[in-house]
Amino acid sequence: NFISCVSAVVNLKGSRDNRGFTNTHEYVLVYEKLAGRATLREIELEDEELSEWDQDEVGWFKQGANLKYSGENAPRERRPNLYYALYVSSDGNVGVDRNSDEDAEIWPIADNGREVTWRWGKERVAKNPDELVASRSRSGWTIRKKQRPTLGVIPTRKPKSTFYSPNHSSTTATTMLKDLFEGSRVFDYPKSVYFLADLLRVAGVGRDDIVLDSFAGSGTTAHAVLALNKEDGGNRKFILVECEDYADSITAERVRRVIKGVPNARDATLREGLGNGFTYCTLGNPIELERMLNGRALPSYEDLATYLIHTATGISAGENDLILNNEEGMFYTRNGTNYYLLYKPSIEYLRSNDAVLNEEKAERISTDIKQQGKKAVVFAPSKCIGQRYLTRMDITFCQLPYGMHQANLD
Repeated sequence: NFISCVSAVVNLKGSRDNRGFTNTHEYVLVYEKLAGRATLREIELEDEELSEWDQDEVGWFKQGANLKYSGENAPRERRPNLYYALYVSSDGNVGVDRNSDEDAEIWPIADNGREVTWRWGKERVAKNPDELVASRSRSGWTIRKKQRPTLGVIPTRKPKSTFYSPNHSSTTATTMLKDLFEGSRVFDYPKSVYFLADLLRVAGVGRDDIVLDSFAGSGTTAHAVLALNKEDGGNRKFILVECEDYADSITAERVRRVIKGVPNARDATLREGLGNGFTYCTLGNPIELERMLNGRALPSYEDLATYLIHTATGISAGENDLILNNEEGMFYTRNGTNYYLLYKPSIEYLRSNDAVLNEEKAERISTDIKQQGKKAVVFAPSKCIGQRYLTRMDITFCQLPYGMHQANLD
């Protein structure tokens, strides 16, 4: 599944390592999910790369292959029908007919004086005169085919194994990040948003695709995704993962500012803002069943309740979605089902009768849900009432921690 190891120049000034070389580059490892299935895209040319390109009524073009044939099939005797005269007018137009005495007559003659042939027949030239371009030098006229962009109407080039552009440098990235954070250098050696955007273009990220960055750093990937959406009206989404303590203050904060805009930024796009939005999530304490069993890591009521809801319904509920301090232990309701949890983060409580679903508690829960026309799921360490009776009461019992998987009722 390996495609390439790309060298990316990200630090134009370089940094000295302990053996005396100045490091200027890093590496990008390119893999595909299914071998032979990935299609890499080409990159639009920058302004300085457009010098050899020109435009006509059709669009962009540059001078391509010489229309005069070369090689073993070039001699006139091989293809005599391709040996004929072309005419170039004073304004550079190419045709098969002479329309003026001033038109230059061009025959396919090799540099050694041998008569050769044209690549195109006379009929094709007559139908496509605008696809030829003539240029004159001291040695005479040269007629070439116009080479059009291989992808669409914009000139592009294949990505090279070395990414090198001032816009890709960490200097450019640092300047932009300082603009976003009012002159403060909040992150060392950030990646350039232009570099990430080019990588996404080469990867062929579609207008509705999702981009995952599991080491988000300063949040450049999100910035690049939002910039591409602004550029072409796409609906790309991003998932960033960052475990360092700056995840909120730098990573997420950068995305907030990119979306809203920074009034004093030098870049007009940053001043205006890229729009859109995102959800910021944090991980709670882990629910480790083995440590629950031995009492070494009992989660809080809220953490366990949130975990159980996700197990039971597939929903990631926040603390604000929970119903706390209910006398019977109900902590959540959804789609005609109330969820109850008999639990405290205390070994003593878990071993007491208070943590047992008995007949009295079941009757109270049954009365509540019948009045509401609902069913109930009760999580508890143990019970002293048979499931047959609980079923009559529209109650499903799930034992903690073993019975959590049984609650997948929705």
